Amino acid sequence: MSDGNQNGGEDGSGESPDPRDQSFLSRHGCLITIIVVLLIGAAAGLWGFISWLERGN
Repeated sequence: MSDGNQNGGEDGSGESPDPRDQSFLSRHGCLITIIVVLLIGAAAGLWGFISWLERGN
């Protein structure tokens, strides 16, 4: 129960901003990395798809 309360409560209530930012990066660093990799992959795939369409036409 304490883990769920900590995860839900720290996002909204942070008395000092610096530790909150550090804890956010340390806890969600892997998630942020995955999202960035997916965005880069989606952009590269979209660019490749558009270039493929231009070649086909």
